[in-house]
Amino acid sequence: MPISFELIQHTGCSVGEPEVTTCQHARVQRKKWLEQYYQIRQECFRQELGIRTFDGSEDDFDRSGCLLIALDQGRCVGGARLSISTPESPQLLPLEINGFMLQELFPDIARNRESYSQWTRLALLPEYRTPALLQQIALMLIRQAKRLGCSYAFNVAGMSRARLYQRLHRIQGYNYEIIRDLKIPSEGSFIGLEHLLSVGYLKPQLSQQLLSRQLLRHAPVTYRSDLADVAVVSLSAPESVPLQRVSGQV
Repeated sequence: MPISFELIQHTGCSVGEPEVTTCQHARVQRKKWLEQYYQIRQECFRQELGIRTFDGSEDDFDRSGCLLIALDQGRCVGGARLSISTPESPQLLPLEINGFMLQELFPDIARNRESYSQWTRLALLPEYRTPALLQQIALMLIRQAKRLGCSYAFNVAGMSRARLYQRLHRIQGYNYEIIRDLKIPSEGSFIGLEHLLSVGYLKPQLSQQLLSRQLLRHAPVTYRSDLADVAVVSLSAPESVPLQRVSGQV
């Protein structure tokens, strides 16, 4: 059977308008899926990234974001988290730590009142890590971010994962940029792992307004070196691909 998806937002989430679920059975089921996803990402990050102390349990970013759960016949096999900041409901994204602020590095975001997002905690059981499923997850995260009005989708990852995200965006026709020489603060137990900032451009009109060009003018020395090595894929964004999703609230 094909993989299905459930998009879950907590009652504390300040973006979007998820369907309010009154059915007790549905709330219990979604809680079970979330617990399974948290356990999967903990095992994945500990085993695959070697972060033995990684705690995959629910945190504040889970409660304020959107969680995409992948299901195989009702069993959670993985998922990802989407965090969003909007002018109406501004909030820090997971990468904005230790004084690293996206709106300070890229002032046009604030000047133009743009909404932006970040993917984090993408994790799948080993037997489900296929290109097809990764492409499905990427499509759903992109479409959800666009549905909520985001102009940019940020990611922080090592080069291999950044290139994967670049390919996934490229397949869907979105401009994507890897900023190789920007210094990103490490998150707690992730110290020692490679941190690269990359960004997907979710609106066609932004394709020629690359954030790296702003960064060259505005980034503090703390966060940059020469910023000369930038990888860019320029494509037009498709609007016709439907997003199949089921919204829920817990």
